[in-house]
Amino acid sequence: MPVRGCPAQEARGGGGGRVGLLWTCGPGMGSWSGESGSAESTWNAKEKGYAMIRILAERCSGCRQCEVVCAFSHSSGRVAREMARIQVMKEEEIGLDCAVVCQQCVERYCIDACPVGALSIGQLGAVVVDPEICIGCGQCANACPIGAVHLFEGLPLICDLCGGSPRCVETCTMDALVFEADQSEVVSLAGRESGPGVDGEERRLRYARERTATQRAGMPRGEGEGA
Repeated sequence: MPVRGCPAQEARGGGGGRVGLLWTCGPGMGSWSGESGSAESTWNAKEKGYAMIRILAERCSGCRQCEVVCAFSHSSGRVAREMARIQVMKEEEIGLDCAVVCQQCVERYCIDACPVGALSIGQLGAVVVDPEICIGCGQCANACPIGAVHLFEGLPLICDLCGGSPRCVETCTMDALVFEADQSEVVSLAGRESGPGVDGEERRLRYARERTATQRAGMPRGEGEGA
């Protein structure tokens, strides 16, 4: 049902199909209890495990092919960086090239932040967006500590793992992205600054710097790495 004043629904003509984008989400692709903080009850990562894309920053060449294929595979032929659910961060002066994508964190900040229950957790543990419920408020994007959620034309873009065959992983020639279909290691993003006062691009850059520094130092992945 159309919601008057909803930027997401107005952008697509009041609740009909969204023009120019093929949204691979919708009703029935996850369960939602309607209560804040319910992500753990919907999908207990500690017990079930989940799929995720592991980022290997030291292998990334910054070619941005992952962004291109992500945008293309989720659209009807349009390609733009802001349409990609994976973002490559670059700092030429320090040789930083690192992709940032949803890490299916155990906190699920984006789900807890949604005031209308438009986000849920799907079969693979990926966050699912229901465009018929979403009001385009951007609270999910503000809540993500690593900037892995951003709005495009009034709807949040979050990695959906392409149903289990991530196109970005398939197209990466440097093996900088690894799809782990049964990830048992819990990723925590607790303690990172988020909120409307911290720009999403800045959060992505901070996370890219951290991952790159950690991997260059040769630290084993785990809680100390934060992903």
